[in-house]
Amino acid sequence: MDAGATRDLAIRLDVLWHDLECGRYGEDLPLWHELADNAGGPVLDVGAGTGRVTLPLAARGTPVVALDVDAPLLDALDDRAAGLPVETVVADAREFALDRRVALVLVPMQTLQLLGGRAGRMAFLRRALEHLEPGGLVVAALADAMDCFDETHDMPPLPDVYEIDGVRYASHLLGVTEADGQAVIHRLREIAGPGEHRQSRRVTVRLDRVSADEVAAEGRAIGLLSEPDLFIGESDEYLGSTVVVLRAPHVQVRPTVAVLAPSTAEQQSRVEEAMEAHSEELGPVDIVVIGYPADAPMTGEAVPMLVDLVERGIIRVLDVMFVMQGEDGKFAGFEATGLDEKGVGDLALFEGASSGLLGDDDVATAAETLEPGTAAVMIVYENRWAGPFVAAVRRNGGVLLDNQRIPVADLLAALDAAESTV
Repeated sequence: MDAGATRDLAIRLDVLWHDLECGRYGEDLPLWHELADNAGGPVLDVGAGTGRVTLPLAARGTPVVALDVDAPLLDALDDRAAGLPVETVVADAREFALDRRVALVLVPMQTLQLLGGRAGRMAFLRRALEHLEPGGLVVAALADAMDCFDETHDMPPLPDVYEIDGVRYASHLLGVTEADGQAVIHRLREIAGPGEHRQSRRVTVRLDRVSADEVAAEGRAIGLLSEPDLFIGESDEYLGSTVVVLRAPHVQVRPTVAVLAPSTAEQQSRVEEAMEAHSEELGPVDIVVIGYPADAPMTGEAVPMLVDLVERGIIRVLDVMFVMQGEDGKFAGFEATGLDEKGVGDLALFEGASSGLLGDDDVATAAETLEPGTAAVMIVYENRWAGPFVAAVRRNGGVLLDNQRIPVADLLAALDAAESTV
């Protein structure tokens, strides 16, 4: 068999094994159909494969963008979708870019747990938010494969089997183990026939073990709004799933400014322009610079408090920039990317937070205040709690004439003076 024929056979087998191991599952379809009907717009099916979810949705008249990293699977889907409102896109879910928005992003069958941990999930969620219509939903099914075996299910299930032209294809679930925070699914794929010919191969699939609450918190950290979870019941053959539901705000922040001048007044002007251009309900936007001396204990206790403010919808973090001042006086700044490798602790939760409101000039300005061997973090955040008030003021013709903060020391001194006169 020449190289081309071998490649074609491998592609056909990839499609067959995907259909065999994934295609029979249908317990989730009623929920996806209901959500698509309610969304009333185009749907993005993430990890679409050969069309298990895409084809039934499209057959109901729903336009579907089917996204998968595996081109042969999408080629098979293209063939099966002839005449249906389906567009296929070969792309990584963490990096995709479409020329349209969708009303609903579906992530069925634990696809979210294949993205390589928190950084991968948050990269995907940012892409999903970027492509959602205002108020649109991203929904993701989660399950813990470690639950495949328990006291009532202590034996492997029967294999998934196809017989085609006298050849028997079987996929056996052998077991599930845990390694490095992941559930590792072990399968044996067997081909028997024609005649006495037999071959087998062991394969593994690694799924991140992550809870619905963790995913909801990750979504909130990048600006999505969490809604109550949904559920897909278990059957004799399949685990049940918890479905995380995240909604895009009806108004999203999309600043167009790439670099700001170091002037505080100009920064304020640019922020106000972005507020006018993108949202009547955008709250005031602040920039804080927090310095850390070389001997700072860096306990990390402040980060959970910041995350709590985000999760409760009080603020939204738009931009994070780190500045390091070397012992030789040279400084460097880096954005919130690749944070797991840069030793910033729990601030890695804000991986990818970048609105374009901070630039090189801001790094230089912050560095001027730092001593050698010290560091700082700059955070741009929206005061979401004030958004409705700001919108109401604007609707009534109000304009901001001035905005000042009273230093805490001045406030404490005034309070002390007031108490001394009582």
